[in-house]
This record gives sequence, C-alpha cells and structure tokens, in this order.
Amino acid sequence: KRYSYQAWRAQQMARNRLSRSRRNKRYSEIGFRLPEALLRLDWSPDQIVGYLRVRGYPTMSHELIYQYVWNDKTLGGTLWKHLRQSTKK
Repeated sequence: KRYSYQAWRAQQMARNRLSRSRRNKRYSEIGFRLPEALLRLDWSPDQIVGYLRVRGYPTMSHELIYQYVWNDKTLGGTLWKHLRQSTKK
C-alpha cells in the first residue's frame, strides 16, 4: 500500500528531528555560572573550554561563551571588561 504525503506528519517528524539535534541544545543560566565566574577571574574563553573538558563538565564552545559575554554587555553587564581584548568591540 502506498502512503500519501501528509503535511502535519512531515511537520511532526521535522520537529522531532530538531529536538534531537545537538544544535538545539540550550544552556541554562546555571550552566553558565562556572564559565562566568572564571571570566570574572580574567580567564579566556579558550581556557574555560579546556578547563571544562578536562574536569568532565558539560562542554561548550568558546564562541558560545563570547556570545554570552556580548549579550551580557548588551544588557548592561560588565563581563566584556574581563576579556583580554575588551576594548576592540
């Protein structure tokens, strides 16, 4: 028996694939507590990623840490001042 295309079914399957994707993984505020504390100690995002990896914590990319820092700056935060080249942006 042949199956006909069903838009709702295709949409459901696409949502399921997206929810299983690693790209869809989100980090909570709790997940950023340690990286934020290390940033305030003037660690670089690359150092933080290495530390998390060696210690067995859930890892994140240095790009994600930079995005977090610039978002914090947009909201009036001061994390960007702890970056080594903070005056460039």
